[in-house]
Amino acid sequence: MISNHLHFVFGLSPDFGGKPFSLIHALAIESAIAVNKPDKVTLHNLHHPCFDAAGNHQGNIWWHAIKDKVDLKQIDYDTTSIFGIPLHHYAHRSDVVRLRTLLRHGGIYLDLDTICKKPLLYSSDNGGHCILGKEGKEGFCNGVMLAERNSEFLRCWLQCYAYFDNADWNYHSVKLPALLADERDSVYVGELAIQNEKCYHDPICTSSDQLFEQALSFPDAYCHHLWETHNWDKYLKHTTPEIIRTHDTTYNLIARQHLAGLGL
Repeated sequence: MISNHLHFVFGLSPDFGGKPFSLIHALAIESAIAVNKPDKVTLHNLHHPCFDAAGNHQGNIWWHAIKDKVDLKQIDYDTTSIFGIPLHHYAHRSDVVRLRTLLRHGGIYLDLDTICKKPLLYSSDNGGHCILGKEGKEGFCNGVMLAERNSEFLRCWLQCYAYFDNADWNYHSVKLPALLADERDSVYVGELAIQNEKCYHDPICTSSDQLFEQALSFPDAYCHHLWETHNWDKYLKHTTPEIIRTHDTTYNLIARQHLAGLGL
């Protein structure tokens, strides 16, 4: 059984990759809590999210808005390499941390650039000890994952990092799990369940302007992925409570419901 334990990962780089803990991150956690009613919420980190964009300790108002609802857990292992292979980018380090986290604890992993609409455990009704969602035709995105502790599929996926290539941006995080799943009829029967592309990652990255420039319903979506790497400079870093309240967009209409939970 998949536990209702929410996991997030943040702060694997001292400069947060230029993306300090922000309003959209706080809303990712708040919406996940409000929608999923979890038994526990854990933010796994190396560098504390209390720092703001200027590097001021205790200066991050968005972290202070959510911190009392989250257990902060310091990562207790080396994140800079796996199987002797260096992990140069913090995003690739996060890919490994999330797999190791679900293997160790089980539960629900969410990227901090998501926002929840419907309880994710409802999406497990079609069975499976590990649940992933399609990312268009690319593969299965690891931005949302549900799994039992010690999932055999996640264990195999992690072991494949013995062949990791830093130059291939999303092979191990998106393409590889789809390739592994092609074998599920003989290897992963009853282990893996795949949600269609409308459930977790719709719209896909290349169409994600629909989240910020239109007001669409996406009725089949359990959550939306905001594609932070693609949208940070154009949309996400500029998001404020005032913009959320006054501009009707796909994202803002959902986020607006959760501002009060942050005391805003």
